[in-house]
Amino acid sequence: ENIRFSEAEDAVVIIDQTRLPNETVYRTLREPKEMYDAIYLLQVRGAPAIGIFAAYALYVLARTVPAKDFAGFYPQFEK
Repeated sequence: ENIRFSEAEDAVVIIDQTRLPNETVYRTLREPKEMYDAIYLLQVRGAPAIGIFAAYALYVLARTVPAKDFAGFYPQFEK
């Protein structure tokens, strides 16, 4: 419930934990910097939530790499 894919699976949607309990703010994250900041700024909290978020983020980012094979994919993905 706190972390999910967007409908098109091109973003990760989170509840910004820094805004609770006064507000429930959903953030839609598509860029690597936004995803990094979500963890760094504690918008995602707790080891299980961070692990789930990281896996979802990797999936979303992997889908943006246009390579057709692993040899072309992996170097771009590492960036």
